Amino acid sequence: MKYKYLIIMALILSISILNSEIRYTGNTHEYLLEQAYELLKLDMGHEFPEMDDYLNFMKTGVINEDKWDWAYHYSESNPPDFNQFLLPEIIVEIGFLFTEGEEAFVTITHFWGADSGPNNNTLLSGNYPVNYSFNCENALQKVDKFMTGSFTPDYHYSDNDFVEYDDIATGLYIIKVYDLFDLYDTGLCRVFNSLGQSIGYFHLTEINRKALFYEVIGRICHLIMDMSVPAHAHQDQHAPKPNNSDGDQYEGSTEDGFGYMCDPDFWYWDGNNTYIHKGGLLDISNESDPLLHLMYLTNQVADFFASDDVDGDSDLWYDAEVQNANTILNALYLDLIQQGYTLDHPTRQEHEMTYNEAAQIRDVVFPFAMRAVATFLEFIAQEINLTENWIQREVHGHVSLNNGSGDITAVEIKFSGPDILYVNPDENGDFSYTFNGVQLGSYDISYKLYSDECDYCKSSKDIGHNL
Repeated sequence: MKYKYLIIMALILSISILNSEIRYTGNTHEYLLEQAYELLKLDMGHEFPEMDDYLNFMKTGVINEDKWDWAYHYSESNPPDFNQFLLPEIIVEIGFLFTEGEEAFVTITHFWGADSGPNNNTLLSGNYPVNYSFNCENALQKVDKFMTGSFTPDYHYSDNDFVEYDDIATGLYIIKVYDLFDLYDTGLCRVFNSLGQSIGYFHLTEINRKALFYEVIGRICHLIMDMSVPAHAHQDQHAPKPNNSDGDQYEGSTEDGFGYMCDPDFWYWDGNNTYIHKGGLLDISNESDPLLHLMYLTNQVADFFASDDVDGDSDLWYDAEVQNANTILNALYLDLIQQGYTLDHPTRQEHEMTYNEAAQIRDVVFPFAMRAVATFLEFIAQEINLTENWIQREVHGHVSLNNGSGDITAVEIKFSGPDILYVNPDENGDFSYTFNGVQLGSYDISYKLYSDECDYCKSSKDIGHNL
């Protein structure tokens, strides 16, 4: 009888350890979000007042993605299907012993082995103290579920005025959203009571629909960030192991065990330094699926590096959907090698990860994650019309000589402002210039003409031009 109890306790310990996932902790995710937002404003050159108003809701989402699973609802009471006999049943029976409670299994959908494409389910496994394995949805699939609106936020108390409905029995209800951008525009959702019975359709108020929208945006940001962790790119389940309470050594190097980044070198990578030393927004202008592009790029950058149990690699998924991304990645891999990195760096089979190796990983993947999140936020801003529209206007005219002969070689146009723009007319004296601007109005133009035989042939000032 004693041995049976020992076996059960081993299983309890195994699953308890399994659910102590070490990922970028809440505060680290929050930091990345804040700095990505600063990077967005630096690159775009203007503020986003609405995003300012709802930034705290994005922070809520980026933290709560580690606490509640709104897409698949994995938890202690809804575990994945293990490949080992009776393991799920044992989990349910002894769930009260879990250290994370209902947060158990929430983060299992934060992995993606992108080398095998977007539909490759995640396989997580381990052998301490017993063998276990299970399959679940990958992080890209979860992002798609959020973007298409196929998610059901967990219970909300009706007294928060989310919808005008009160479940007398429990005070709880469930809302189902059908499209993320439709949620933003109309607030349409379907409401169910605590028994799963449909109550009807409602339109959330503007404040509530935007609050929910931005919380989901924060959750997607979290998943993009997690793709920058090598263990997440390798499907390397990184629960704590014997003599290693931090789990994955790289990810454990980011924080002190209480959710705060403890290495000052991580703080160096803020929005400003990332913008200066690594660059601004990534180019997704020609991508038919911008989220696939961002998730795949971030994942494969991290995949170059090793996690505790899996070496890094330069393998890619070769498909037309990611052709542009692969071109970028191959160039990046070559650049890393020229900097002194080796393929499959660092090799885990040789030694435990050193601080310098963790720092090398950090200085590549951390700012890249920031740029990817900033790009996603810019994509969202474009979709909901928060970006300032740059309007194109063409200034054109004709110039000729009053006297003298020869070809006109330059036209100097000076607008009211600090910039002098030089435009060359064609052989007939025609010229044009296209301006991009946010605010258009009347501008004064001064121009001077030059020819081969006449240094100063004609001047005209203060020509009103309406842009």
